[in-house]
Amino acid sequence: MTVDSRCERSTWRLGACLLPCLLLATGGCQVAAVHVTSDDIDGINGTRYVLSDPVRDPYERFNRKVFEFNAWLDARFLRPVAVVYRDNLPEPLRTSVSNFFSNLDYPLVAVNQFLQGKPKLGFRDVTRFGINSTFGVAGLFDVATDMGFVEHDEDFGQTLSVWGVPEGPFAVAPLIGPGATVDFVNTLMVVFVDAGNLISTPELRYVVRGLEGVSGRAGVLGFEQLQFGDPYIFQRDAYLQRRDFQVRDGVAEEGDAFLSEDDDFLFE
Repeated sequence: MTVDSRCERSTWRLGACLLPCLLLATGGCQVAAVHVTSDDIDGINGTRYVLSDPVRDPYERFNRKVFEFNAWLDARFLRPVAVVYRDNLPEPLRTSVSNFFSNLDYPLVAVNQFLQGKPKLGFRDVTRFGINSTFGVAGLFDVATDMGFVEHDEDFGQTLSVWGVPEGPFAVAPLIGPGATVDFVNTLMVVFVDAGNLISTPELRYVVRGLEGVSGRAGVLGFEQLQFGDPYIFQRDAYLQRRDFQVRDGVAEEGDAFLSEDDDFLFE
């Protein structure tokens, strides 16, 4: 499955690296009540909410509190930095920064392709990484896509889902943002195997990952206007639907989760 956005891989970093983690928890606007059940709650800003999905979102009461905190933090700190970054750096430079960080994390995509039983896509992703790391000058330029090696988005959370591990209930973590149980397991995995850990100087590592966070947050500034209705429900449902789509590699729900549209000749 081709990736439309490259910032989702930066789900959790140290310190300033928390910027892209609020991808689906941005806004800072008033939330309208959605009357689905009779169990209502109070938001941080005094807005009345109504619990909407007790099955898939059993912790909605707590999640909304965290969601509002993340939105407040984003509106006052994270988004302004991203706006300054977007408005003051030329687009080609911003694209190169995004390409660099996408390539830096890309080996994990290939590893998860193999773990999900998709060796052909795994080898293609290894090739993509090699091409962009060399001819693309350490990933600053995405020359592999023009050569037919499209970008994919696979992570350990998707791998666990493909293996049959239940996704777990939806949750919103402070600073990290939304996810299900398997997604937070993936977050922990990324912390330990992240390529940024190879940077020996802690200060430089924080700066590099902070830049990645700013780049990721700036990349979704234009999507905020697409939001409507209750921001929490809108973003929760969009996240869950996109996650289901990722786990199934874009195939219909009744299809085999191990196969994607590119895998019909997987074992040729």
